[in-house]
Amino acid sequence: MSIVLFDPDYSGHHSEYISHLVDFLTENDLQTTYHLVVPPDFKSQFTDITRKSEGSENIHWHYLKEEEIESLENLSMMKRSFVEYRLMCKYAEQLRATTVHLLYFNTFQLALAFKRPNFSIRGILFQQYTRMPKNGLKNRLKYYRKWLTTKAYCLNPRIERVYILNDSKTVDVLNKKFDTSIFAVLPDPVPIIEPLEGFDIYGYYNIPSHKKIILHFGTLANRKGSFEIVDSLQYLNGEHRKGLTILMVGKPEDESTKNLLEQKISTQTNEDSSLVIMDSKFVSNAQMKSLFNQCYAVLMPYKNPEASSGILGHAIASKKPVIITGEGLLKELVEESGNGLFLDRITPRQIAKGIEGIDSIGKENSDNEKYLSDHTPYEFAKTVLN
Repeated sequence: MSIVLFDPDYSGHHSEYISHLVDFLTENDLQTTYHLVVPPDFKSQFTDITRKSEGSENIHWHYLKEEEIESLENLSMMKRSFVEYRLMCKYAEQLRATTVHLLYFNTFQLALAFKRPNFSIRGILFQQYTRMPKNGLKNRLKYYRKWLTTKAYCLNPRIERVYILNDSKTVDVLNKKFDTSIFAVLPDPVPIIEPLEGFDIYGYYNIPSHKKIILHFGTLANRKGSFEIVDSLQYLNGEHRKGLTILMVGKPEDESTKNLLEQKISTQTNEDSSLVIMDSKFVSNAQMKSLFNQCYAVLMPYKNPEASSGILGHAIASKKPVIITGEGLLKELVEESGNGLFLDRITPRQIAKGIEGIDSIGKENSDNEKYLSDHTPYEFAKTVLN
């Protein structure tokens, strides 16, 4: 058998997932050949991951060409689905794949509603439609477009499995609605990470020691509520404003997002440069763990609450309360396994209210062991690969 793992991205969770899968493959004697098709500079960016497979005869790395990655840029959602599908098929056919694992199934949904490859497909779906809002014409059109696409690819006999992170309710709904069994739950992995030895969040960012640090980690974007977070500072009362730092650690989604965030931050920090800090540099896993361990709380005012988030797992692992969207899957996960304050709406005023009320829910959550044991990288990789 020849199995291809395909992912043209390595930002955020993409590289983490590949690392977990490689760990599983190297630790288990699987009599199958695995081909990992990844971005051109994956090896130079993640040498620690590719080195894990050295000496293995069953794991092979294949690097997409720069022009192939460029061919996926600046395309409409519809066009990209078919272009990326053709690119995936090119490598699958060259490598004589019997199965292809699409580590980001979202892009392929439309193409697989029409195309029938010569190999079986498994994929991880990060956003599905059932939890999406239906208020307003625009939302209704999006909802039913997603419904139609899902119905169409459910009829594709080449699709063996579509994994949905942490959402057993949705899996049951989709399997029943479309009279299928392709949907399955996938535990979003929370790795055990050792913090960076000697790292001090206050010294590293030059933050006064009396301040509480509220962490906003991951891709900085409108959909993550990043703009509203900065704007919320103007609504904080004087006592809270003097006693906290908003620490935004992550890469802005694009150049316009970066410029707008810098402009907003500059406006807010005229009198206190430590009120909000943005760090867009690469952060190692060890430093990330230190940030979660040493912050006071985590800000997650996401506008797409229908999907799971690895950031929530890191907050739970570090026993930190979260200020989070008050609806959808994220709310359910926090109610079951986390410690959080829910926002009625994602607005600057609501976020400010949440920040001011974070002390009311307690600083740490200790009831997290079951969540962590159910969401190990091993369980994640075993589910995907077995």
